[in-house]
Amino acid sequence: MTVITRAAERRHRARRGFTLIEVIIATLVASIGLLSAFYLTAQGTSMNADSKLVMAAHLAAQQKIEMVRNTAFASIASATFDPNGLGSGGTSLPGATGVVTVGGHPGDANGELKDVTVVVKWKDRGGANRSVAVATVIGKGGIDPQ
Repeated sequence: MTVITRAAERRHRARRGFTLIEVIIATLVASIGLLSAFYLTAQGTSMNADSKLVMAAHLAAQQKIEMVRNTAFASIASATFDPNGLGSGGTSLPGATGVVTVGGHPGDANGELKDVTVVVKWKDRGGANRSVAVATVIGKGGIDPQ
């Protein structure tokens, strides 16, 4: 009759390796981790592309505001424009339109101030409508009336 000590039994178990269940669970955990990393990378790339479009729209709207500021006060009027190419840094805004809205400034009885709002609209990569707006007040005397 052979007597096996507890230490010998533990050594024997340690040499057996992993069970099939342990390997499956380890593979599942590793797979979930890798899929999560790939998903986060894809989301980050998508958000970066969306941010680039928002920035291009803001730049186009700001550039149009500056163009309106450099227009003679009497000639400032509402209009539409193509925002692509205006300060976009080469980024094309899909389905983009631009609108300049000019109105009187509240409380200005003399007509020496104009409220100007520029709105740029486009479709994001998912086809949803997006827009940005930039507004300013322009005075008849300009920035430096001297």
